[in-house]
Amino acid sequence: VPAYYDEIVVRHKPMTSLAFAIRDKNHKLVGISEIDWYLEDIAKNCSKIKPTPHAEVLFGSIKDNYVLDPTNDSNANQILKWSDHAVTLKNKPRKGAIALNKDVKIKGIRYVSFSTILDNDMALLVRVPRHEIFHKIEIYNRLTILFLFVFSIALLIIGWRAVTKQ
Repeated sequence: VPAYYDEIVVRHKPMTSLAFAIRDKNHKLVGISEIDWYLEDIAKNCSKIKPTPHAEVLFGSIKDNYVLDPTNDSNANQILKWSDHAVTLKNKPRKGAIALNKDVKIKGIRYVSFSTILDNDMALLVRVPRHEIFHKIEIYNRLTILFLFVFSIALLIIGWRAVTKQ
């Protein structure tokens, strides 16, 4: 079921419903089980997949132009707009597939962005700052280059001394 606003409860928050048919052993319909789930709760669970400390997890409806941002405590209970959240989707996500945007720049920070459309037409977007992904790799590369440089100098000195002693 696509997301909708809860008009009955005072909270007026976006929610979705999950419903399943209950059938007897002859596959005859005997009832329906349904659960209403606030999208805010789903978004908070989605935020637990945050891969790095400064990654952002956004969850909402692109079609209806709202987003829930559970990774930002000041906006945890607010409904924001995708358009206000600097969401750039160069590769539009499709249902059941993951779209990858390797270079998204927002407020001077470069991100790698992963997005998908879920079964209920909601979008899940995970943005990871590039420096957090590649920081350790760059450190290990620098240490390796430094080691190779020191090793080369040591071999050069040992070789030079061996040649000059003869």
